[in-house]
Amino acid sequence: MEAHTIAYVERAIEYYKREGRDATATYYNSRESIDGQWFLTLVDENDLMLTYPILPHLIGSDVKAGRSPTGYEFGKEIAKATEKGQWVKFPYPLRYTAEDDFLNIWFIRYDGLIFSSGYLSSE
Repeated sequence: MEAHTIAYVERAIEYYKREGRDATATYYNSRESIDGQWFLTLVDENDLMLTYPILPHLIGSDVKAGRSPTGYEFGKEIAKATEKGQWVKFPYPLRYTAEDDFLNIWFIRYDGLIFSSGYLSSE
């Protein structure tokens, strides 16, 4: 799942290189860009989200405000993205079971923008 996540983000960066910022934001805000549980969150130089296709009302909001249901402020970690890229993993309970869910997010800075995607796991 990690390799798929990184590849999804790399494809988004390649799309950006070919098509530019506006076309990338338009495409990655579309349902067509969603690949199973993977979607792109694109963040601008001011830490504002340019894409969030599953919850479009979050477009324009500050990524640093991102929190898990348990209160973990993962958005502040994403805002610190570097050109090397990194992972953040944290509990993210979604199911109505006794199982723990985790959200695993890969994020990387490219050309001043932050490209990120992630997946849910049970471990």
